[in-house]
Amino acid sequence: MADADTRPRELFGHLLPLQGVSLLLPKPAVLEVLGLDSVALDTEGPNWLLGFAEWQGRRLPAISIEALAGESLPTRSRRSRLVVINSLGTHLENGLFAVVIQGYPHLTGLNPAALQRRPDLPQDADVALSRVRLANTEAIIPDLEAIEARLAEVVATVEQAAEAGGDWEPRPIS
Repeated sequence: MADADTRPRELFGHLLPLQGVSLLLPKPAVLEVLGLDSVALDTEGPNWLLGFAEWQGRRLPAISIEALAGESLPTRSRRSRLVVINSLGTHLENGLFAVVIQGYPHLTGLNPAALQRRPDLPQDADVALSRVRLANTEAIIPDLEAIEARLAEVVATVEQAAEAGGDWEPRPIS
């Protein structure tokens, strides 16, 4: 019988469906799933910064991982959701941001034998630590710290423009 301290512990993660691929995040990184009605679209900044979401009295930047990776913005559908991510980083004031996904997150056990490394793609360079296959699902493990750092830079620019009286004005999502 194996000693309790030497037995492998089962780890869990969330698979978040994007357009064509999924994100694979550790369970503690996913805080809540929201509807898209809580997003105010931003008229300034890069296309991957969709706007800001109100969550528990906080204003969180909302992004598209697909657009951040240089692909087209995902098509909005009835299944589109917003996921609050805790990146544990230090670039944003609270380390929180939101990501638009195309369906519901799935909690899954992470068995090292079932997780296969896949070749990275050029579009993964700015957003992913690795590309993997888990069972029949292709997923990227995002570089949350790099995403948060890039996001913090853009948010600071957008907020400075708003404070300077620029024409930035949030509007409801259509």
